[in-house]
Parts: sequence; structure tokens; C-alpha cells
Amino acid sequence: MAVSAAHLLTPSNRVPCASPPRLSGSPGIYALFARPSRPLIWRQLGITSRQDSLLYVGVATSSLADRYHPGEGSCRVSSTRFSFGALLRLWLCLTMKIAKSGQTGQWHFEPDSEDRLTEWMKDNLEYTGLTCAAQPAGLRASEAALIQQLDPPLNLDHIQRQTRRFLQDRRAICRKIVRTLRDQADEGAVT
Repeated sequence: MAVSAAHLLTPSNRVPCASPPRLSGSPGIYALFARPSRPLIWRQLGITSRQDSLLYVGVATSSLADRYHPGEGSCRVSSTRFSFGALLRLWLCLTMKIAKSGQTGQWHFEPDSEDRLTEWMKDNLEYTGLTCAAQPAGLRASEAALIQQLDPPLNLDHIQRQTRRFLQDRRAICRKIVRTLRDQADEGAVT
């Protein structure tokens, strides 16, 4: 089943992330948008505004509920949240933290920073999703086609553009901060 770009882009299909939608346990395609009533979002993210407000298109191969990024969560397990955090790190004064041994991911934010990121996402983003009965490979193909067609600024895969470089640079800065923290912690353990 091909997923319609028109469905994802239709404003009446979106819900504010502050009022979480009832999310299906089914697979599907979803999108995150800047709330049109919040024009400052684009400056905060450091990217050019878009008339359709689209920021990100993603796929949930098992459950749309599992891919709801504005909900409580951690950047350790969500690349999308990490991208938002990397772009908003200075604006929201987000503090990086070293992942404990055995934890998934190498970097994340301090708990109070994760809370600020969650609140920002809930206050400033809208969500839409479409359940699909397709197999994971078909869903991924639909996602790739939508990303190529719609060119959302926060997607890292399936596109080549300047915004991608900017986003990768911001993510790299966060990784560098964590490496520095880890090196400092290792030096402290030696002395």
C-alpha cells in the first residue's frame, strides 16, 4: 500500500503533540510538523521555514505508539529526539551526559534536559500518522519515497541537501561533548 503524501500534509489530520493522539499498535508512516502558530520554531531549530511546516517523516515497522517521539523518552533510543536535541541544545540549555556502561546509545541528555526537550516538542510540534498493513520492507520503501518527494529537513536518510549537513554537524558537536566528558571521566579515574 502506497502512503499518500496528501494525507500526511493535510493540516486537519494533525494533532498537537501537547494532546497526544490515541496511537495504534499497528505499523505505519508518521510525520512531525512545526506548529504554524509558533513561527519562532524555525529560528530555534536553525533551519529555513517551510509553508507546509513539515519537519520529519518516519516509519514504524511494528507500532506507531512506539515511535511517538514527543512523549516521555530519551535521546539514547530515539535518533529523531537526538536530532531535535542537537539543534535545540543551546536554545534550551540542554546538558549532555555520558551513557552508563551497558546502556543503549553512547550519548544522551541529563534528565532535566530530556524533560525540557519533551516539553518543547509537546508545545511546538504536531503529529500525524497513517496505519498501514504493509510488510516492513514495503513500509520502508513508502517512507523513502515520501522523504524523497517531500524533502523534510530533519530526515538524515534518503536525501542530500544543505540542511542534512547542518544537522549532522550539530549531532557531531553533541558526540564530541560526550567524548570529552568520557575522556575527562577516564582521566579522573586514573588519578
